[in-house]
Amino acid sequence: MALTSNQKYSIKKKVKTLELKEIASDLNLPEKVVLEYLKKHLPNKKYEKIAKQKPGSVKKNLENNLFDFTLKTFILNHINYFVSFFVLIFIVYLNSLDNAFVSDDILGTQQNQALLDLSNLRYLASWGFLPHFFLAKLGLTAPAYFRAVNIIFHFGSTCLIFIILSMIGRKKIALFATIIFAIHPILTEAISWISARPYSEYGFFFLLSFLYYLLSTRSDKKNKRLLIISGMFFFIALVSSEKAVSLFAIFPLYELAFGNLKKKWKNFLPLFFITLIFIAIYLGGFGQRVSDLGTQYYSETQGIYNPLIQIPVATSSYLGLIFWPQGLTLYHTEMSFGTGIYLLYLLVFLFFCGLIFYGWKKNRFLFFWLSFFFISLTPTLTPLKISWMLCVYATPFGCDVKVISQAPAA
Repeated sequence: MALTSNQKYSIKKKVKTLELKEIASDLNLPEKVVLEYLKKHLPNKKYEKIAKQKPGSVKKNLENNLFDFTLKTFILNHINYFVSFFVLIFIVYLNSLDNAFVSDDILGTQQNQALLDLSNLRYLASWGFLPHFFLAKLGLTAPAYFRAVNIIFHFGSTCLIFIILSMIGRKKIALFATIIFAIHPILTEAISWISARPYSEYGFFFLLSFLYYLLSTRSDKKNKRLLIISGMFFFIALVSSEKAVSLFAIFPLYELAFGNLKKKWKNFLPLFFITLIFIAIYLGGFGQRVSDLGTQYYSETQGIYNPLIQIPVATSSYLGLIFWPQGLTLYHTEMSFGTGIYLLYLLVFLFFCGLIFYGWKKNRFLFFWLSFFFISLTPTLTPLKISWMLCVYATPFGCDVKVISQAPAA
């Protein structure tokens, strides 16, 4: 019986966490076929261990070790990595700590009396401003203190990325990707600009939510408790920034790529309803947003952007800034190009889509992370003129580099 590429990939992944009988059931394959494939692609010792495994042995091993792997054993065994990440981040952002308040920082932080008013529930729900509230209450109002909050969130996200990538990928890839994330220039604004705190903040809490969701899918014993914790952190991410609503799609995406969407869809129903509530809340503020843009920033809010131009140009520009982060700045006021440049953007975008399709067929790891990247961009790709036409939020972990100034960023 010939196996498809998806079946082959699933067998390789599932054999680490499921028993032979469960793998065969999930893929609707005879156990004999699964064993024949494993025999050809595993060393003899590993194959014999799987062929002779006792019922419940894999599940028991996961229940005993997975939770400690994440919260205790893994961290202790890799403490040198986490210290190295902190040193790298500290060196890169040390020179920005005591820079002055700029742009939105002046009214939003330096002169913002709402920071001292915890009863302002609308402000609290919109921005999740508790870190800045406590700093203001303690009298720690120098720019360095507020900027340190962003750096701490970025360090936390860096550690979480290393853990998550180590769980669902190879450690060497995890280390390489984490180092790039820790020091990449494209993240400078989300960390150095005080007003960009919601980006680094919601990135951290979403990653924490996603980590606990991963744990819940691999531990039947603690499944409900871990799902509740995941939901709590996802709620905090939504409170931190409205852009987090798109990240709900990451949960079913993970099941589609690595798990079993048909069996696990109930796991993220609570997260789905939380997301719907926040979407309704944010849509309720749509009219006020349009009004503010017109009266405060004299921005044109009528009509829509052409998505056939906007999406290819934006996505290609994000990718370009990741691989060649030249010209990063708070605002670019102009960006014009001819047909030839647009066709180049379109070609890059189509190539990117082709890689996603290739990943679906041949490499689910590639499919998942490229799709993750695009999903995280969707809040900035709205055709409605209520945000920057091209607002580079190149990862879901905290980057907001504006490139075309059509309207102030949300």
